[in-house]
Amino acid sequence: MHTPLFRHSDVQDPYGFYATMLMEDRLIRDKDSGAWIIYQYAHCQQLLHNGKAQIPGQAPGDLALMNDYCLRLIRNLVRLRNPSDHLLARLITLKLFETKVPVSISGIMERLLPAPNGLPTPIDWMGAVANQLPIRILAESFGFSPADTARILATIGDLVRIMSPVKTPEQIDLLNEAVEEIYLLTERRLHDNGIYETIQEKIKGLVPLGPARSGVAPFDKDSIPVICVSNLMGLFIQSYDAGRGILGNSLLQLLLQGDRSELQAGNRDYIASAVQETLRYDPSVHNTRRILTEDILLDNIRLEKGQSVVLMLAAANRDARQFARPEVFDPYRDNNHELLTFGSGSHECIARHFSAHMATEALLYLFQAHPDIQLLARPSYAPLVNVRVPNELLISDTFTSK
Repeated sequence: MHTPLFRHSDVQDPYGFYATMLMEDRLIRDKDSGAWIIYQYAHCQQLLHNGKAQIPGQAPGDLALMNDYCLRLIRNLVRLRNPSDHLLARLITLKLFETKVPVSISGIMERLLPAPNGLPTPIDWMGAVANQLPIRILAESFGFSPADTARILATIGDLVRIMSPVKTPEQIDLLNEAVEEIYLLTERRLHDNGIYETIQEKIKGLVPLGPARSGVAPFDKDSIPVICVSNLMGLFIQSYDAGRGILGNSLLQLLLQGDRSELQAGNRDYIASAVQETLRYDPSVHNTRRILTEDILLDNIRLEKGQSVVLMLAAANRDARQFARPEVFDPYRDNNHELLTFGSGSHECIARHFSAHMATEALLYLFQAHPDIQLLARPSYAPLVNVRVPNELLISDTFTSK
C-alpha cells in the first residue's frame, strides 16, 4: 500500500495494514498530504477530546461557488461546527431528534424486500435495503410524504458532497441545486409540523435567548428554524454512507462469522451484540479529520498549529492495548461499547443509538423472514476514503410465504 489515505475500492483488507501500523507504535506523517496519521486508540481518544483539534473548514474557493442554501447548511451543521457555537447547535439538534415519532422498521422492511415467490432469488441487500432504509426511517419519523422521501433519496448522492473536502465546480453546481430543493422541502415540512415551536419550548431554561454573552455565540429564537432544517438535512446526509455501511457490514459479518443457530432462532439480543461488535470490528466510518488551531504534544512529539490530523478510528478499534484479541469477531466482547466509530467527545455522533437499533431491527426481520439466507459473493467496496461501504451484497434464499 503506497499511502495510508487509500480508497476502499482499491484495498481488499485494510485491517492487516492497520495492524502493521499499530505494531510500529509511532506517529506517522503522510509524505503526500503532509497530514499526521493517528492509529492508536489512546492517541485518537486524546485528540477527539482536545479543543485544539477542530473540524476543518471548507475550501474558500468552494465557498465562493456555493449558493445561499449551501452556505446556510455549512454554517449550521453541528458536524461542521466548532466551539463556541457548537454546543448550542448540538443541543437544538438533540432536541430535534427527540421530536421524531417511532416508525415500524419491520413495516418498511416488508416494503423494501421483494415478495416471497418460493424460488431462490438473488437480492442485492445494498440496493434493495441498505441504501434506502436509513433515510426512509428518518423521513417517516419526521412526517415527510412518500413523494418528499423519494426526492431526498433521488438527490442524496449529490447532497453528501457537502461533506467532501474536495469538490469540482460541476459537483458544486449539482450540490447547489440539490441542497436548495431539499432545504425548502425540509423547511416546509418542519414548519407544517410545528417543530420550531416545540424545540423552542424544549430548550426554554436550558439556553439563554438573547445577545451574545462572554464566551457564548449570539443566539435567539430566530436561529431555531435554520439550525433545525440544516441538521435534519445533516442527519439524512450522514445516515446515507454511515447507515448503509452499518447495514451492509453487519449482515456480511453475520453471514461469515455469526452463530447461525442464534440467527435462525431470531435472537434479538444476539443480533444487537453482533451489530455492536461489527461497529468495532468492521465499521463503516474508518477515519475523520481535524486541523490543529495550536501546537500540541502527542506522545512527546510536537504537532504544529495549522497541520492536519487524520484519526484512523477503524485502526483504533483494532488496538490490542484497548481490545483483547482485536482481530477476533466476538459479539460477546465485554467492552466493544468503547469503540470510536461514532467519535467521542463533543462531536460524538448524535445518531449512534439510532443506527445500531436500525441495523438490529432490520437484520432481525431478515433472519426471521428468511432464516436460511446465504451470501453469494464477497462484496466490492465504494471508492471512498473515509467510509467502507459495499457496492453490492448479493444474498439468496428460498423465499416462502409467511
